Amino acid sequence: MPLLRPLAWLLGLLLLIVALLAVFALTFDANRYKPEIQALVKEQTGRELSIDGKINLSFYPNIALQLGQVKLGNATGFAKESFAEAENARVAVQFLPLLEQQLKINDVHLQGLKLNLHRVKSGKTNWQDLLPEGSSQATADAGEAMTSLLGGLVITGVSVSDSQVRWRDDQQGTALTLAPLNLQTGTFHPGKPVAISLDTNLKQSAPAL
Repeated sequence: MPLLRPLAWLLGLLLLIVALLAVFALTFDANRYKPEIQALVKEQTGRELSIDGKINLSFYPNIALQLGQVKLGNATGFAKESFAEAENARVAVQFLPLLEQQLKINDVHLQGLKLNLHRVKSGKTNWQDLLPEGSSQATADAGEAMTSLLGGLVITGVSVSDSQVRWRDDQQGTALTLAPLNLQTGTFHPGKPVAISLDTNLKQSAPAL
């Protein structure tokens, strides 16, 4: 039948695409790009990125990158401890927006995150150098800072589990720890409110809490 020939060609093309994707998935080794990723972070932030675990790539149900232990160095002039580290990290992106050259992150999951935030007596913090140049680094509130960092990026959800956040303020002479910390957010749209569910214990010095 005349209709069968184009259907056969279409089926053959689809099978070829699936075969190519399967070969790519079986042969792609994201670990080869560790040096390039670390060099890019160093170039953009001046900080050392350590990826100790293996990088795994999956394609279903979304394109996802799974990392083992990851550490990001502290800002210059601060303690030698890591600024942030996580036992496991997973980032998933939606496939169809990529075809339109758009990045839509489906979810970000961090397990065993340890975040060390520090403000010295001069008022300088160990995260303000990560904000885009020209942003109001010292005075921006959390919403303004998040908008500056995300730009037009849409993230449908962030989850953090079994984690810890430490905040040291040399100006006030206080130290605060949130641990264990579990957090779940709704969709991030820059400049708009976001739903947050937080479960943690808080310990503070001066005054003790």
